[in-house]
Amino acid sequence: MIDLKEHKKALEKRKTIFPYDMLGRSLSANPFFPRNINTFLKRKNNELKFIINSFDDLDDKACAFILQDDDIQNFSQARRYLKIPLIKQDYFYDEYQILEALVYGVDCIKLDIDILSQKELKKITDFALHLGLNVIANANNKSDLTKVIFAGIDLINLDFKNENIEKLISLIPNSKIILASNANDYEKLINLGIDSFFKE
Repeated sequence: MIDLKEHKKALEKRKTIFPYDMLGRSLSANPFFPRNINTFLKRKNNELKFIINSFDDLDDKACAFILQDDDIQNFSQARRYLKIPLIKQDYFYDEYQILEALVYGVDCIKLDIDILSQKELKKITDFALHLGLNVIANANNKSDLTKVIFAGIDLINLDFKNENIEKLISLIPNSKIILASNANDYEKLINLGIDSFFKE
């Protein structure tokens, strides 16, 4: 588990070096326009799609690249070489982080909803969507799923170590895109309605 106190301290330091207003103004010269990740992740027929985290897994089944790098500048470099969308996974709780992700070429953010209240989750989601970024959130139970759906998040990740996974899938509206982590029986899961898989 992350030390949120240290995480917030590091964020405040970045804010003093590159203030919010300056970050916002830099968007006018930003060469990266966020791509709609939904078109990459949505399954067509029974094709297998993977969200990868290594260049070694880059092939025609790769539909997005997820980076968990603390150095945000590495996203700009990855954006120059990758044609598939970039996802940043982090503990997002501040609008500055969302704007920063956009400036450095991120197309989608993956949230940890456990550290956010319903109101905070909605605020972060609305701000990201307003900027053109997509949002992914984990849902590990019915309560999580309700929280995510009410926040207006369309990309829902389910952990297939969860025993109640089929029941959770049945509660997700058809308009949502369902992602899976810790999965292995891909054919069965595609038949259940999974769109894309996180490659472990």
